[in-house]
Amino acid sequence: MTLIPPAHKQVLESIFNPTKGELENVAIREDVARLVSSLGERILLPEDAYKSLKTADNRMFMGSGDHPGIKVDADDTLFVAAPGVRVTRKVVIEESCVFSGIHFTSTAIEDSNNTDVLVDITTSRATVIFERCVFEKGPTHATNAVNIAAGSKAQFIGCIFRPVMTSTGVVINNAGVPADVNTVACSNITGRLHNNVTNIAETT
Repeated sequence: MTLIPPAHKQVLESIFNPTKGELENVAIREDVARLVSSLGERILLPEDAYKSLKTADNRMFMGSGDHPGIKVDADDTLFVAAPGVRVTRKVVIEESCVFSGIHFTSTAIEDSNNTDVLVDITTSRATVIFERCVFEKGPTHATNAVNIAAGSKAQFIGCIFRPVMTSTGVVINNAGVPADVNTVACSNITGRLHNNVTNIAETT
């Protein structure tokens, strides 16, 4: 007859005859795994540098806090923000993407590189959607919040542009035709206009 060491016996009993507590722990672990999986392919924590995981169709959930700049170089990328997300350095966009619920600001850190422009869409092939985003410049910074290269398309839905600016210039600067860029139900309190943008129900 083979004797099973006590430690091994305890492990086997936990596998084949788990206690109520062990079953609850398993259920908790499964719930946590499902929650993490539901947040996206990757959770982007504050201060983490963003890097595309795939050549297309990346899905990012941004945790609450201050995030560095982002370079979007993979097509069809989605960024969804938890409440309290701020991006404190420049965002450069080369490919199509969606930003949801993100606060872009040039006022959060002293060495910010986005006082000239918060978001720079640099190619002619991108289609970008901003929904429920905030674009905030320092009152004396360059007025431009977003630069858009000719040929790219952008939609701003339910976004806010602030604060009242003392510098001159435009807020969204589109180098292409007005039909390519639209603001829909946005609020622009900067006191400055957009360039080559179609405004639909934007308040000032």
